[in-house]
Amino acid sequence: MVKKHKKVSPIQYAVIPNQVFLGIPWKTVRPKYEGIVDKLKKTFPISFVIVGRDDNQDAEDLLEVIKKRLLSSSHAIFDATGGNANVSLEFGLRMPRTFHARYVSVHGASEEGLKESPIIADLAGKKQNRYSQTDGLEKLLRQFCPGPRVHQAS
Repeated sequence: MVKKHKKVSPIQYAVIPNQVFLGIPWKTVRPKYEGIVDKLKKTFPISFVIVGRDDNQDAEDLLEVIKKRLLSSSHAIFDATGGNANVSLEFGLRMPRTFHARYVSVHGASEEGLKESPIIADLAGKKQNRYSQTDGLEKLLRQFCPGPRVHQAS
């Protein structure tokens, strides 16, 4: 007798307006993003989400956190600097859904000494927004910031 398996529906997450998931290489460009994100959060009503692994967290727990944050974000940015495999995974998790995404391409400094393109194959054909300096990255991130600006007390 063959057992019938029930089809399991994927978990649905409520989308949080003005939340932008940042799929970025943890070691190489994260500090640049964090500095810009801190600056933009003071001016605009926006939340940028960067997910990293806690010291005592196993890979399965991390994957669940990534899925929850990614699928609940109204926008996503994927930075393939250095050909990071985790960024490719995050991009793949988000692809089946309709969403607003921006693919930020390789930071120029990471290309030095590479014979091949560091872009992962599943990202290579996507529209790219290149940046080479922190100012260029900030300009790209500002495109996700809704108006009006947050008023700060003097």
